[in-house]
This record gives sequence, C-alpha cells and structure tokens, in this order.
Amino acid sequence: MLYPIVTEPGALFGTDTSLGITDDTPDLDKFMAMLTMPSVILDVLVDPERIPKNPLTKWVTHHAAITAQIHAEHLPKEQRRRLARRRYWNENVGYYTTAYRRLTSSADFPMFSDAELARLFADSPMVGLVSELFIRRFIDHMGKWERNDLVDMFHLSSAAGYADYVCAEAHTGTQLRDAQRALGRPETVFTTLDDLVTAVRRDGARAESERAGSD
Repeated sequence: MLYPIVTEPGALFGTDTSLGITDDTPDLDKFMAMLTMPSVILDVLVDPERIPKNPLTKWVTHHAAITAQIHAEHLPKEQRRRLARRRYWNENVGYYTTAYRRLTSSADFPMFSDAELARLFADSPMVGLVSELFIRRFIDHMGKWERNDLVDMFHLSSAAGYADYVCAEAHTGTQLRDAQRALGRPETVFTTLDDLVTAVRRDGARAESERAGSD
C-alpha cells in the first residue's frame, strides 16, 4: 500500500471528520484525537486572525549574498561547485558537530577534503539532495532567492529522499530530479500531477478500492 505525504495545511482532515478513528482504534489514540481536534476548532473560533507569515528577510538576504559572493570570484564552474559545497557545509556544520559529539563523546570533529565532503553528502538520502539544491542555487547568480525556498528545499528534499513518488512545484522539482540523476538515483520527482499519475499507473500501483474490486 502507498501512503501519501502532503504538506497542505488541513489536508489530513479533508472532508472527513473521523480523524481516521474506527472501532479498532485504541482508546488512547481516540483520547488524543479528541483533545487535539476540538482545540484547533476552538482556537480558530476564538482567535480567527491569522498569524502573519514570517517574511524570512534575513534568511533570503543571507543566501542571496552567498550567491553574489561566489559569482564575484569568477571561477570555473567546477571550482564554483566545490566552493558552494564547502559553503553549504560551513553554514550547516553545527548540525553535524552536535550529532557527532553526542554519538562519540568526542570534541575532536574530523576534517573532510572536498572529495570526502561530496561522498558524505551523497551517502545521505535527504542531505545529498538538499545540499545539491543549495549548491546549484549558490552558483546560479541569475536565480532569485525567495521566502518559500526554505520550506520547498528542505521538505521536498526529505520527501524525495525517502518517498517512492513526489509531486513538486516546477522550479524545485526540476532541480531535485536533476540532482537525483546527478547522484545516480532513481528519478522519483514529478512536476505535474499527470506525470505522477502516469508513473504510478505504469508501476502497477492501485488504490485500495481497486484492489478490493479485483478480489
């Protein structure tokens, strides 16, 4: 069975208010669902004003500045890629050092060459993709960093790293598919629903109702 993963707000509920509760649902799960759903409805009724989205101005400006800085070096493409990969590493090394120290109880974090860094990223289902997205955008001085890039790049890379099929918006989706190809991975990202459905049908996937009808 294929389970869809979506980031659409409220998509979990749709037109169904059952929250997936059946007679077989454990009492604890029913209790948690009843605690959670009414609180969401009451919160909207009591305070209907939407919380404004954070413009992420600093994040956008910071990454646009990195792109401009790399472009100003006037290096050949492969050297720009190495510089962009190293910059991505420097920007995110804190995540790795924290995990390393917890796992090893050592403060001596290892050093990585450019080749070792590339292999380190490529070995991770998600990081291989998200690092490639950052590299591509760091060396594309014609591209424009947007507020929603923060969500698109991380969430879609996570989906593409682990899910069998991913449907994404055209810009990030195309880059993700190119990244999968560059890493020698199966191309599982689609930028239109028609292409996604075609691939799912081609692979023989069927809905639960279709399987039940053929039994």
